[in-house]
Amino acid sequence: MEEIRNLYQKTFTMGRKSTFSRGIFYFLQKKQFKIEFFAKEVAKEFDLPQPEKIVVFKYKGRNIVLEGNRRLIVYKLLLNPSLTSNQALQTLFEGLQKQTKIKDSFKLEANVTIVKDEGLCFVDRKHNRGNNEVGWGEPERRNFAVRRSH
Repeated sequence: MEEIRNLYQKTFTMGRKSTFSRGIFYFLQKKQFKIEFFAKEVAKEFDLPQPEKIVVFKYKGRNIVLEGNRRLIVYKLLLNPSLTSNQALQTLFEGLQKQTKIKDSFKLEANVTIVKDEGLCFVDRKHNRGNNEVGWGEPERRNFAVRRSH
């Protein structure tokens, strides 16, 4: 597992000269990334194990996040809401920070590789092959609803 502060200071996948604060701005301005919604989901399930690991490519002493930039941004904003200049978002993340009681020592689970193609295999599996998952049909959904209601 990687400590979040080790992942965010030097690297962001938006380009070689991009900074993490510019990356945060980019993801927050793009509504299709649903950062606010995602942050609320992360906070709601904060005590559960992390469902997915981010994928980090170590290259020339840098940590390049290949997969999981939204997740990384949400956790960084939970740790430090002042990373955004948007006052409404700062207020939201301050509330979520109190709800989660996140600490600076929080570790974000990561698959770290020095082989870029290996890291890209995770990205391909998730985004192009749906994590090799098969969607549930109606019988599975009903069965789950019954199990959850007890």
